[in-house]
Amino acid sequence: MHTRSIRPLYLLILTAIAAALTWVLIGGLSAFTLSAPASPTAPAAVDLTAQISLVPASPGVGELVNIEIVVSNLGANGTSSNLASYLYVDPVDRPPTLTTPGARPFGANSLGGGASFSFSREHTFTTQGCDHVVYVWIDRDNAISESNEQNNLIALPVCVGVECEVDSFETDNTCSVAGWLNEDVTQARSFCHPVDKQVADVDWVKFTAFTGVTYTLSTANLGAHADPKMTLYASCGGAATPGQGTGLTWRAPASGVYYAQIEHRAASYGPQTRFDLTLSATTGVTDKYEPDNRCTLARDISTTGVRQTHLFQAPNDEDWIKFAIRAGESFALVADNTATGVNPILSLFTDCAGTPLATSTVQAAAAQLAASSATDQIYYAKAVNQNPATYGIDAHYDLRVLASTCVNDSFEENDSFGQAKPIGLGGAGQSYNVCPAGDEDWSKVALQSGRIYVISTANLGSAADTVLFLRDGTGTLIASNDDYGYTQASRIIFEPTTTGDYFIMARHQESTASGPDTGYDLRVEEGVCNPDDQEGATGDNGPGDAGSITLDGTPQPFNFCADPLSPSLGDQDWLRFTAVSGGVYYIETKELGPNSDTVLQLYDRDGTTLLKSNDDAGAGRSASLVFTATVPGDYFVRTTQYNSNIAGADTNYQTQI
Repeated sequence: MHTRSIRPLYLLILTAIAAALTWVLIGGLSAFTLSAPASPTAPAAVDLTAQISLVPASPGVGELVNIEIVVSNLGANGTSSNLASYLYVDPVDRPPTLTTPGARPFGANSLGGGASFSFSREHTFTTQGCDHVVYVWIDRDNAISESNEQNNLIALPVCVGVECEVDSFETDNTCSVAGWLNEDVTQARSFCHPVDKQVADVDWVKFTAFTGVTYTLSTANLGAHADPKMTLYASCGGAATPGQGTGLTWRAPASGVYYAQIEHRAASYGPQTRFDLTLSATTGVTDKYEPDNRCTLARDISTTGVRQTHLFQAPNDEDWIKFAIRAGESFALVADNTATGVNPILSLFTDCAGTPLATSTVQAAAAQLAASSATDQIYYAKAVNQNPATYGIDAHYDLRVLASTCVNDSFEENDSFGQAKPIGLGGAGQSYNVCPAGDEDWSKVALQSGRIYVISTANLGSAADTVLFLRDGTGTLIASNDDYGYTQASRIIFEPTTTGDYFIMARHQESTASGPDTGYDLRVEEGVCNPDDQEGATGDNGPGDAGSITLDGTPQPFNFCADPLSPSLGDQDWLRFTAVSGGVYYIETKELGPNSDTVLQLYDRDGTTLLKSNDDAGAGRSASLVFTATVPGDYFVRTTQYNSNIAGADTNYQTQI
């Protein structure tokens, strides 16, 4: 049984452009940069092709199927003779030849330019699987001259008794449950409804875009029955504005979260609907090492300390490097020479599939990782910016790797309590390094009760990160410190109650670190004051260590006593408070001691942008600020001594908000 008629087309298009996508922009099309393709112009000569669909699209074994065919003349001229065509279902030859048996003829007396006709035939598939195929061969015998003879043989793969496979991102069928799509991370998806596989599936994703960045949303590796259509939203909801093309590239007009709906272009379709979905971004800025945003694209870097200058060229940009280390070598990986707003975070790997061996902490001037290798090893390292929104032509930094076998310092062997070497008070201190990995440097010093001492590390190499431990003569731990302030150095302030020998142990924070650039100086000096209670173990000398303060006017007591034997550094006391939009805040210092002269500074939420400052308010030496917040968030207050050479006694003051 077959029929033939002229009617509208709602069929799966299987031509050379079957993988083309329909793109739709929702809401505010003028806000995006999108070039619409020109309307196709019909060729002057005859151009015949066909479209095939099945009803139902995914038949079962033994189920009656209607094979629907639409033959179209894409040309401007009509045919001058009869149009003979043939249908093949599971032919022995794939594709069929002129002698392949089982051809089912159909045709038309003529077909005008731009016209089409439809034909249908019933069929029953008797075996399960996706090895079935339907072919339509238009003008098989080449009786009609055409401008394009390459689109006459059309194939439709058919799955019988096979269901689609649900992807791992379900359930994501509405905007409200859209899943995150990260840049350059391909998601393997399918059009398969998680509850009812006979219902058309819709996938929703969301992603963060940044002002001025150009984004491309694309699909690839389409299954035989996949034909995606995408719709972009600035928010959930809105009216559609169509835009056609094989891909969508747009420039984000504002930073924020955007949404994309991915659905099949046909109302019904077969089960082989897998596709890959990818979001990529570019700012038009690059360095000579790009592309290097995946481990598999890691660029080689020497281990002699030669610098490579990289850029964070786009939001969430990743830069990957790789380098070879010999057995027994130690190495230091350093990111420095950073631009304003660039704070690299480094991660170290031994392959592209595993978890990182180590990740650096955020540092103001440089990031570093150090390790040793017992075997010949290729290492991979990833650099990302702490703030992914800082990028572009000025977001530069340097990477370098220095490897060598380590050399002992002059105080070895001093690797245990019993091997502690004496260290005196004052002076430049003693110089050490970490060799081998896990090295401990022990020193002993004679201290008197009732006096204040400062034990500290200084002049750290780029791969150094010290931890200090103080023990009494019995080996009992008294105090320890890792990082003091915004460096990798360490500091302990101690007032002994008993005169005698005390023992200091210094080691690297990473047990695998050793070798180049792990050097440091150890100093023990007699102090002049005790820090206030707000200093804590890590101090309060930067926004990252800022303590919180209540907003009810309750004062907090401070004094100026940070690194008392280096008065040129002064002391800075940082606080943070949470402001609401429209809130008015009165910040002041009061109850100043005789040697206290405060300077107040207010910093924005990034901890680096100065908003306001005040030295003396009124006739006294106290300071005050009035601040009206326009944006909610955490703000920072920094208080310093006007004369940084004055510290210790009578430098007390209070801060209240």
